[in-house]
Amino acid sequence: MAVCAAGEHDHHCFHAHFLVFPGSEDVSSLASSYFANTAEFSTLDGALAFAALHPEYLLTSPSSSRLFIHSTPLNAPRQLARFLVAWKNGNAHLADWKAWPQRERAISIANTLRTAFVSEDQC
Repeated sequence: MAVCAAGEHDHHCFHAHFLVFPGSEDVSSLASSYFANTAEFSTLDGALAFAALHPEYLLTSPSSSRLFIHSTPLNAPRQLARFLVAWKNGNAHLADWKAWPQRERAISIANTLRTAFVSEDQC
């Protein structure tokens, strides 16, 4: 779910976001420093059931069997997930989607992932 800093929220903050960063380094421990609570799960179902109890959370997952729900944000900045991944990969300047939208690349990646998820669901 979106986590927006006080005074900076708009309609975009109040719906779920699903961000995928294939090949990125794990940012779970970095993310935990922005939240009061972090819980680890071995299944997506367990993680999402726990997340449903929290109005604001961030799910990070370095693998399909290690998932973290970070909850109770401590003034977490907007675009936190994008920033952590960009910073960890040495490209912090690319984290701001308004400054570096790369719309065509994002559409291409979204279409590839959509196809993969639809194919997986049909198995």
